[in-house]
Amino acid sequence: MSLIPNLKIDSVQAGYGDIQVLWDLSFEVGEGQIVSLIGSNGAGKTTTLKSIAGLIRPVSGTISFDGTTLTKIPVERIVEKGVVYVPQGREIFPDMTVLENLQMGSYTKRARQYHSDNLKKVYSLFPALESKRKEMAGTLSGGQAQMLAIGRGMMANPKLLLLDEPSAGISPKLADSIFDSIQKLRAQGITILLVEQDAGRSLEMSDFGYVLENGRIAESGKAKELLDNAHVRQAYLGM
Repeated sequence: MSLIPNLKIDSVQAGYGDIQVLWDLSFEVGEGQIVSLIGSNGAGKTTTLKSIAGLIRPVSGTISFDGTTLTKIPVERIVEKGVVYVPQGREIFPDMTVLENLQMGSYTKRARQYHSDNLKKVYSLFPALESKRKEMAGTLSGGQAQMLAIGRGMMANPKLLLLDEPSAGISPKLADSIFDSIQKLRAQGITILLVEQDAGRSLEMSDFGYVLENGRIAESGKAKELLDNAHVRQAYLGM
Protein backbone atom coordinates (compact mmCIF):
# COMPACT_ATOMS: atom_id res chain seq x y z
CA MET A 1 0.00 0.00 0.00
CA SER A 2 1.58 3.28 -1.10
CA LEU A 3 -0.22 5.43 1.47
CA ILE A 4 1.27 6.38 4.81
CA PRO A 5 -0.30 3.82 7.17
CA ASN A 6 -1.54 4.88 10.58
CA LEU A 7 -3.15 1.52 11.31
CA LYS A 8 -1.10 -1.67 11.03
CA ILE A 9 -2.36 -5.20 11.66
CA ASP A 10 0.54 -7.64 11.79
CA SER A 11 0.15 -11.45 11.91
CA VAL A 12 -2.97 -11.32 14.07
CA GLN A 13 -4.63 -14.52 15.18
CA ALA A 14 -7.89 -14.12 17.08
CA GLY A 15 -11.26 -15.71 17.75
CA TYR A 16 -13.73 -16.71 20.42
CA GLY A 17 -12.53 -19.26 22.95
CA ASP A 18 -11.43 -22.37 21.10
CA ILE A 19 -12.84 -21.10 17.80
CA GLN A 20 -10.16 -19.33 15.78
CA VAL A 21 -11.48 -16.82 13.25
CA LEU A 22 -8.46 -14.78 12.12
CA TRP A 23 -5.37 -16.55 10.82
CA ASP A 24 -2.09 -14.62 10.54
CA LEU A 25 -3.98 -11.50 9.42
CA SER A 26 -1.88 -8.61 8.18
CA PHE A 27 -2.91 -5.39 6.45
CA GLU A 28 -2.58 -1.61 6.66
CA VAL A 29 -4.89 1.39 6.49
CA GLY A 30 -3.61 4.68 5.12
CA GLU A 31 -4.17 7.91 7.00
CA GLY A 32 -7.17 9.91 5.82
CA GLN A 33 -8.50 7.17 3.56
CA ILE A 34 -11.62 5.05 3.27
CA VAL A 35 -10.60 1.40 3.19
CA SER A 36 -13.10 -1.40 2.61
CA LEU A 37 -12.90 -4.86 4.14
CA ILE A 38 -15.20 -7.17 2.19
CA GLY A 39 -15.98 -10.88 2.41
CA SER A 40 -18.76 -13.38 2.93
CA ASN A 41 -20.60 -13.89 6.22
CA GLY A 42 -18.32 -15.57 8.71
CA ALA A 43 -15.13 -14.47 6.97
CA GLY A 44 -13.99 -12.56 10.06
CA LYS A 45 -14.79 -8.96 9.18
CA THR A 46 -16.52 -8.04 12.46
CA THR A 47 -13.92 -9.99 14.43
CA THR A 48 -11.25 -7.87 12.75
CA LEU A 49 -12.94 -4.61 13.74
CA LYS A 50 -13.51 -5.80 17.30
CA SER A 51 -9.86 -6.85 17.57
CA ILE A 52 -8.73 -3.38 16.48
CA ALA A 53 -11.13 -1.77 18.98
CA GLY A 54 -9.82 -3.97 21.81
CA LEU A 55 -13.12 -5.79 22.33
CA ILE A 56 -11.38 -9.04 21.36
CA ARG A 57 -7.77 -9.62 22.35
CA PRO A 58 -5.67 -11.40 19.72
CA VAL A 59 -3.99 -14.64 20.70
CA SER A 60 -0.89 -13.45 18.86
CA GLY A 61 0.24 -10.67 16.55
CA THR A 62 0.11 -6.90 16.99
CA ILE A 63 -2.19 -4.03 16.09
CA SER A 64 -0.77 -0.52 16.15
CA PHE A 65 -2.23 2.91 15.50
CA ASP A 66 -0.17 6.09 15.17
CA GLY A 67 2.77 4.22 16.64
CA THR A 68 0.89 2.92 19.71
CA THR A 69 0.46 -0.83 20.15
CA LEU A 70 -3.27 -1.23 20.79
CA THR A 71 -3.01 -4.87 21.84
CA LYS A 72 -1.28 -3.79 25.05
CA ILE A 73 -3.69 -1.13 26.30
CA PRO A 74 -7.30 -1.24 27.64
CA VAL A 75 -10.34 -0.34 25.53
CA GLU A 76 -10.83 3.10 27.09
CA ARG A 77 -7.27 4.08 26.16
CA ILE A 78 -7.83 2.83 22.61
CA VAL A 79 -10.83 5.18 22.36
CA GLU A 80 -8.74 7.95 23.91
CA LYS A 81 -6.23 7.41 21.09
CA GLY A 82 -9.01 8.15 18.61
CA VAL A 83 -10.00 4.63 17.51
CA VAL A 84 -13.80 4.38 17.61
CA TYR A 85 -15.96 1.36 16.74
CA VAL A 86 -19.54 1.78 15.49
CA PRO A 87 -21.06 -1.71 15.82
CA GLN A 88 -23.39 -3.58 13.54
CA GLY A 89 -27.00 -3.36 14.71
CA ARG A 90 -26.49 0.20 16.00
CA GLU A 91 -26.78 -0.69 19.73
CA ILE A 92 -28.11 2.67 20.84
CA PHE A 93 -29.73 3.28 24.24
CA PRO A 94 -33.49 3.29 23.45
CA ASP A 95 -34.61 4.63 26.84
CA MET A 96 -32.36 7.67 26.64
CA THR A 97 -32.92 10.75 24.52
CA VAL A 98 -31.07 11.31 21.27
CA LEU A 99 -28.97 14.01 22.94
CA GLU A 100 -28.15 11.77 25.90
CA ASN A 101 -27.03 9.05 23.49
CA LEU A 102 -24.73 11.51 21.76
CA GLN A 103 -23.34 12.73 25.07
CA MET A 104 -22.41 9.15 25.93
CA GLY A 105 -19.93 9.28 23.07
CA SER A 106 -17.85 12.07 24.59
CA TYR A 107 -16.96 10.39 27.86
CA THR A 108 -13.17 10.39 27.38
CA LYS A 109 -11.04 13.33 28.50
CA ARG A 110 -9.87 13.94 24.93
CA ALA A 111 -13.45 14.03 23.59
CA ARG A 112 -14.95 16.16 26.38
CA GLN A 113 -12.93 19.21 25.44
CA TYR A 114 -14.37 19.06 21.91
CA HIS A 115 -17.94 18.24 22.98
CA SER A 116 -19.61 21.43 21.69
CA ASP A 117 -17.75 21.45 18.38
CA ASN A 118 -18.43 17.78 17.76
CA LEU A 119 -22.12 18.17 18.59
CA LYS A 120 -22.37 20.93 15.98
CA LYS A 121 -20.66 18.64 13.45
CA VAL A 122 -23.10 15.82 14.19
CA TYR A 123 -26.13 18.07 13.80
CA SER A 124 -24.69 19.53 10.61
CA LEU A 125 -24.17 16.05 9.17
CA PHE A 126 -27.48 14.66 10.47
CA PRO A 127 -30.03 17.49 10.87
CA ALA A 128 -32.76 14.99 11.84
CA LEU A 129 -30.89 14.25 15.07
CA GLU A 130 -31.03 17.89 16.13
CA SER A 131 -34.77 18.11 15.54
CA LYS A 132 -35.25 14.90 17.53
CA ARG A 133 -32.64 15.58 20.21
CA LYS A 134 -35.20 15.55 23.06
CA GLU A 135 -37.01 12.42 21.85
CA MET A 136 -36.31 8.90 23.07
CA ALA A 137 -33.85 7.09 20.82
CA GLY A 138 -36.17 4.08 20.77
CA THR A 139 -38.66 6.06 18.67
CA LEU A 140 -36.21 6.60 15.79
CA SER A 141 -36.49 4.80 12.47
CA GLY A 142 -33.79 2.31 11.53
CA GLY A 143 -31.98 4.83 9.38
CA GLN A 144 -32.15 7.53 12.05
CA ALA A 145 -30.85 5.08 14.64
CA GLN A 146 -27.89 4.34 12.38
CA MET A 147 -27.24 8.06 12.06
CA LEU A 148 -27.34 8.28 15.85
CA ALA A 149 -24.83 5.45 16.19
CA ILE A 150 -22.43 7.16 13.79
CA GLY A 151 -23.06 10.50 15.49
CA ARG A 152 -22.24 8.99 18.88
CA GLY A 153 -18.99 7.71 17.37
CA MET A 154 -18.22 11.22 16.10
CA MET A 155 -18.70 12.59 19.62
CA ALA A 156 -15.66 10.55 20.67
CA ASN A 157 -13.58 12.81 18.40
CA PRO A 158 -12.25 9.92 16.29
CA LYS A 159 -9.14 9.78 14.16
CA LEU A 160 -10.14 6.32 12.94
CA LEU A 161 -13.76 5.16 12.59
CA LEU A 162 -14.45 1.43 12.38
CA LEU A 163 -17.87 1.15 10.70
CA ASP A 164 -19.58 -2.25 10.80
CA GLU A 165 -22.41 -2.66 8.24
CA PRO A 166 -23.73 0.93 8.42
CA SER A 167 -26.41 0.37 5.75
CA ALA A 168 -27.78 -2.91 7.13
CA GLY A 169 -31.55 -2.96 7.56
CA ILE A 170 -32.30 0.53 6.26
CA SER A 171 -34.00 1.81 3.11
CA PRO A 172 -31.97 2.54 -0.04
CA LYS A 173 -32.70 6.27 0.29
CA LEU A 174 -31.40 6.39 3.86
CA ALA A 175 -28.46 4.20 2.85
CA ASP A 176 -27.56 6.86 0.28
CA SER A 177 -27.56 9.43 3.07
CA ILE A 178 -25.33 7.24 5.24
CA PHE A 179 -22.83 6.70 2.42
CA ASP A 180 -22.80 10.43 1.72
CA SER A 181 -22.08 11.12 5.39
CA ILE A 182 -19.16 8.66 5.34
CA GLN A 183 -17.57 10.58 2.48
CA LYS A 184 -18.07 13.85 4.37
CA LEU A 185 -16.38 12.34 7.43
CA ARG A 186 -13.36 11.46 5.31
CA ALA A 187 -13.34 15.04 4.02
CA GLN A 188 -12.97 16.11 7.66
CA GLY A 189 -9.74 14.08 7.86
CA ILE A 190 -11.14 11.01 9.59
CA THR A 191 -9.71 7.67 8.48
CA ILE A 192 -12.41 5.03 7.92
CA LEU A 193 -12.20 1.24 7.87
CA LEU A 194 -15.51 0.11 6.41
CA VAL A 195 -17.25 -3.26 6.58
CA GLU A 196 -20.36 -3.10 4.41
CA GLN A 197 -22.86 -5.64 3.06
CA ASP A 198 -23.08 -3.71 -0.21
CA ALA A 199 -19.56 -4.55 -1.33
CA GLY A 200 -19.87 -2.78 -4.67
CA ARG A 201 -21.02 0.47 -3.13
CA SER A 202 -18.36 0.17 -0.46
CA LEU A 203 -15.55 -0.25 -2.99
CA GLU A 204 -16.89 2.55 -5.19
CA MET A 205 -16.38 5.06 -2.38
CA SER A 206 -13.10 3.60 -1.08
CA ASP A 207 -9.47 4.23 -1.91
CA PHE A 208 -8.27 0.72 -1.12
CA GLY A 209 -9.80 -2.64 -0.36
CA TYR A 210 -9.09 -6.03 1.16
CA VAL A 211 -10.98 -9.26 0.57
CA LEU A 212 -11.20 -11.47 3.63
CA GLU A 213 -11.78 -15.20 3.16
CA ASN A 214 -11.76 -17.65 6.06
CA GLY A 215 -9.91 -15.20 8.29
CA ARG A 216 -7.15 -14.46 5.77
CA ILE A 217 -6.55 -11.72 3.20
CA ALA A 218 -7.28 -13.32 -0.18
CA GLU A 219 -7.12 -10.22 -2.39
CA SER A 220 -6.04 -6.63 -1.95
CA GLY A 221 -5.54 -3.57 -4.09
CA LYS A 222 -6.89 -0.20 -5.06
CA ALA A 223 -10.67 -0.22 -4.82
CA LYS A 224 -11.11 0.37 -8.56
CA GLU A 225 -8.87 -2.60 -9.30
CA LEU A 226 -10.92 -4.86 -7.04
CA LEU A 227 -14.11 -3.71 -8.79
CA ASP A 228 -12.61 -5.02 -12.02
CA ASN A 229 -11.23 -8.22 -10.47
CA ALA A 230 -13.03 -11.25 -11.97
CA HIS A 231 -13.04 -13.25 -8.73
CA VAL A 232 -14.32 -10.32 -6.67
CA ARG A 233 -17.02 -9.51 -9.24
CA GLN A 234 -18.28 -13.07 -9.29
CA ALA A 235 -18.00 -13.90 -5.59
CA TYR A 236 -18.98 -10.60 -3.94
CA LEU A 237 -20.58 -8.27 -6.47
CA GLY A 238 -23.02 -10.73 -8.07
CA MET A 239 -21.64 -10.15 -11.56
